[in-house]
Amino acid sequence: MSLVENYTKQRKFIDKAKNSINPEVTLVQLSLLFEVARDDGGLRSMDLIERLDLGRMSVARAYRKLTDWEAPGKPGYGLIKSIENPNDRREKLLALTAKGKKVVKELDKALA
Repeated sequence: MSLVENYTKQRKFIDKAKNSINPEVTLVQLSLLFEVARDDGGLRSMDLIERLDLGRMSVARAYRKLTDWEAPGKPGYGLIKSIENPNDRREKLLALTAKGKKVVKELDKALA
């Protein structure tokens, strides 16, 4: 597959993701969503900072947008949530919501 063909396929996938979630979803938010999906229920926000090579605030903004609540009076997409770490109650782990699992499953099918 040529570089242009590969790019075109990726662009179509990103467009499908935007249509499934929200036309305003960013590549950083999609990357965060896919990283959470990869380790559903076992990922810390610090892991995301390292994996995505982003700053703490960039990850925090993307995270808030993907949860149920972005800001007062401004709902998020409802795709991820925080859960208690069973090994350390002080720590939160990131997991997909039922809606997030559905979206990731749909996008996974789109790649097949």
